[in-house]
This record gives sequence, structure tokens and C-alpha cells, in this order.
Amino acid sequence: MPANTEAVLTRHAETRNGGYGYGLWIDDDWGRNRIHHAEGGDDGANFLSGVGFDDGVVATVCSNTDGGVDEIYKSIFTQLLKEDG
Repeated sequence: MPANTEAVLTRHAETRNGGYGYGLWIDDDWGRNRIHHAEGGDDGANFLSGVGFDDGVVATVCSNTDGGVDEIYKSIFTQLLKEDG
């Protein structure tokens, strides 16, 4: 893996559910799989996109609302990882 890619995907700060790399959240919510994700939004728009590299799972949720993508995103990842494992 190129050094720049590895630096982006490496945890540099700890959080409750994992940590933060360079521009990406790195969560350990699913135990066996580190989920790297980016999120953002503005008034009237929201998105959350993540990759579980260990399982090859990818999910992106976009919304024309101020919120609500977190629950949908977690539901998708939970279901995909459950089916995979």
C-alpha cells in the first residue's frame, strides 16, 4: 500500500468507537471489521459513505434532509456484514 494511502487510513486520534485518520473516521463498531467512512452535509443535504476493507462492503447514503442518514447507514452495514459472516 502506498505510504500516502496508509497515512490516510491509519488512526491518528482515538474516539469512543474507534478513531480518526486524515479525513476519515475509522470505526470498530462491527468488531472484526474496521469501517473507514466520510460524512458531511449542509442545510438540506446529508451524506455518509463507508468501506469495510476486510469484507469488501461499501455503502453510501445521500439525503435531501438535514439528518437521518446515520440510522440508514448503520442498518445497511449491519445487514451486509451479518449476511457476509
